[in-house]
Amino acid sequence: LNGSIVGSNSQTHQSTGSGSYSVLVNVGPSCSGSDTIQVSIVQAPQLTLSDIAICDYDPFPSLSAQNPGATYQWTFNGNPVATTQTITTTGAGTYAVTISVGNCTGNATMNLTISASPNPVLNDTLLCVGSPVTLNPNGSGTDSVFWYSNGNFLSNATTITVDSAGAYTAVLQNSDGCRNSDTATVTVEQPLPAPKVDCGGGTGNFKYMY
Repeated sequence: LNGSIVGSNSQTHQSTGSGSYSVLVNVGPSCSGSDTIQVSIVQAPQLTLSDIAICDYDPFPSLSAQNPGATYQWTFNGNPVATTQTITTTGAGTYAVTISVGNCTGNATMNLTISASPNPVLNDTLLCVGSPVTLNPNGSGTDSVFWYSNGNFLSNATTITVDSAGAYTAVLQNSDGCRNSDTATVTVEQPLPAPKVDCGGGTGNFKYMY
């Protein structure tokens, strides 16, 4: 090995590292032959991909196989999709890559999950003075609710009752941390003044006046 005697005189020899291996073969006292082989150790490609969870409004993440200079084969749910070092995901499912460097290969797999964000629904409302209204964002029952008015936090109750004009926003958040919001504009209708009755100066005629 590299000019040093490794102490083996068997027909086969187990290499122990990279380097130049030479063998001398003697057949009888005057017949011999020799040869040399170069052994190189190539580091197998290493890669770990972690599972990713996103909300349905997030951009699709990109994945990198790293190991520059290698060859790559990506699959999505078992179907080949790319041979580039990086890819951009296109949907929920299982992404896997096989990385090849010479005869050495490495593999990595990850799962992408997509969480549907809540869908709050609030309608603009007209109320009369003294007649408050209840606002309900119609969440799923498992969503957390955060109420705001003009940027100020009001409550995290499922519904709120309001008696004044303004913009009221409900922010719903699901268990995966995905959020969505909707806003209702509440307008207060002022009551009409009480009518006045003009009896027409005693003539028997009368009319309503406001």
